Amino acid sequence: MPKNNKMEEENKKNKNSSDVSVKQKVDIKFVLSILVIIGGALAMAGGFFMVFSKLISSTSDTKIVETCPQVTAEQLARTDDVAMYYQKMESGFCENLFSTKTGKVRFTAADNLDTGENGMAYSLTIDGNKYSLFFKGNLNSDINSGDIITVSGYSIENEKALLVDAADISFDQDKTDNPYSPAVGNYETIVIKSLFSNSNENIPNNSDVREALDNNQSFYLENSYGDLLYQGAVEPNKSADIYGWYRINDPMPHNAGISCDNYDEVADYTVQSVVDYVYENQPEINFEQYDSNGTLIIITHMGCSFAGLGYYGPQEVMLPNGEIIELNISIIEARYTSTSYLTRHIAHELGHTLGHSHAAYYGCNIYKLPFDPLGCDLYNNYLGEYGDYFEVMGQHAVRHFNAKHKQESGWFDDWNPVNGEGRRALITEENITQDGLYTLEPVETNANGLKALMIPRADEDTYLYVEFRQPIGWDIGMNPYPYEDNNIYEGALLHIDAGMLETSYGSVDFSFLFMPDGERLPYSYRYGGYPALGLGQKFTDPETYTSVTVEAINRDTQNPENSTITVKVVFNDMPTCDNPDSYICGDVNLDHIVSIDDAVYMVNALFKGGPDPLLDCSVDLNAVDGFNVEDIVIMVDYLFRGGPLPTCQDDGVKSNETITEDEVDQLIDDYYHNLSEQK
Repeated sequence: MPKNNKMEEENKKNKNSSDVSVKQKVDIKFVLSILVIIGGALAMAGGFFMVFSKLISSTSDTKIVETCPQVTAEQLARTDDVAMYYQKMESGFCENLFSTKTGKVRFTAADNLDTGENGMAYSLTIDGNKYSLFFKGNLNSDINSGDIITVSGYSIENEKALLVDAADISFDQDKTDNPYSPAVGNYETIVIKSLFSNSNENIPNNSDVREALDNNQSFYLENSYGDLLYQGAVEPNKSADIYGWYRINDPMPHNAGISCDNYDEVADYTVQSVVDYVYENQPEINFEQYDSNGTLIIITHMGCSFAGLGYYGPQEVMLPNGEIIELNISIIEARYTSTSYLTRHIAHELGHTLGHSHAAYYGCNIYKLPFDPLGCDLYNNYLGEYGDYFEVMGQHAVRHFNAKHKQESGWFDDWNPVNGEGRRALITEENITQDGLYTLEPVETNANGLKALMIPRADEDTYLYVEFRQPIGWDIGMNPYPYEDNNIYEGALLHIDAGMLETSYGSVDFSFLFMPDGERLPYSYRYGGYPALGLGQKFTDPETYTSVTVEAINRDTQNPENSTITVKVVFNDMPTCDNPDSYICGDVNLDHIVSIDDAVYMVNALFKGGPDPLLDCSVDLNAVDGFNVEDIVIMVDYLFRGGPLPTCQDDGVKSNETITEDEVDQLIDDYYHNLSEQK
């Protein structure tokens, strides 16, 4: 028994030992398996880590792909902020679209004289290829349509257009101011009356078209003093060679994918469509005989809101045979069919082909500096750049070009004071006559006498123009006109140019008619009111203090061509307290009117540390103790309480009334609030 028990114990011990050995083996295999799995996992994790690291490394080494902003020519044609799009291109990875190009620049004007719609488009021609131009900034005032320029900028829509920095344009400085001057000689003229394939509008009668062309021949012959004659080449005894109506093969521009906002593209498409059709289908018409000094007028339906398009200066036109000719080109919308409409729009667009910008009206105080047409509400309202109703480049009718435009067309020769011949005198301090008196003839007459004065202003190549209008020829019937009486025939008519003006569609060089007494027009007026400087009246240029005074007017109502006006020109005609006639009492800022602006000036000077009054005697409204609070009381009484106009004289009555700065400020604030509500 003990043996067996011992054996059993031994067997148990052996069995336990065996069990432990097996268990250990199992545990080792299990551990090894786990280790293998863990190792594999670690290996895989390491692989993933390496791959991920490579991906990260690869990503960090590869530049993120950026795209250049998509900008279209139509967007640029519609916007008032071209600079914004230029900035987008400049900062938007568009380096590959930037280039420098040299070619011929061209201006195209779009007009509707009835609605006041207008615009200007620019393009660059290089080896027969045309690119629409859009400028960041102001175009240099010395650049004319037809000049060779070099521009740097971004290509738009696969070189359909160029977006350029106006400050980065180079051109030949040694050139004439108006490359189309003098506008003299015979201008062989062809008129094509045509309709696009899908046009269904009414068209003018042939007799109306002929009468309108005859009118324009007469108008330009009279304006140029017999030097410019529009005539036919085939029929030189007529005002133009007129052909059509033709139904051409191409659809209207907007049906061909051309936006009406792209004026130059509309014009190019229309011209090329008409020329190609006529060349191929009307062999009796020879365009080449109109090359050089020739004029092409197309009358058609463009399907756009504007009524006329005019290129500035001669344009290159490619004929189907590959030959290139140059023509002055105007396009007239045919949907308005009257003779008067056709006459007016043809005359206006022909003016653009001669290089003239619009005849504008400045409806704000001319004496208030700086001169700011775009900040003048009556410029931006219904008057604006068409507002000179007494000039063909204005809005309303076919009237004589003003002195600025006649000068630019080369229709004035220099005046000789010894023999009295010559139509234009450039008056400077060096060459002014001894007494400063000049007698002018009516600007409309053909006699070779003095017609206009050009007086330099502060900026180079800007002038004050003085002329004299009478009811002669195309200037008959300007009073009453168009709705109210005016004094157009009863004094000196003044215009200024201000150099290049930056508008929403580019830089332009307008002439400006203005009210010489500094008055504004009421909002109900639709024209220049009383723009002529009457007998005994004086205008002093606020930039230069050069004054023009009408000394005498001799009107011959039976024979207006014999009428004359005499004006006196004085340089440096500064207002002084020694000459009471040289200033207006209460006109503290010397803008020739007594207004709320003078009250503001006085308050700022007395209470707020503003600039001192420009002329002590004009601010001492009661001539007592100099400028003080009593003078502000007098000004407030006049402006806000129905008091008398200040006299700057001592009436012997001393007022004890006073007023505070806050009280005056409140009155001024109330005034401007009421004014804004009236608008």
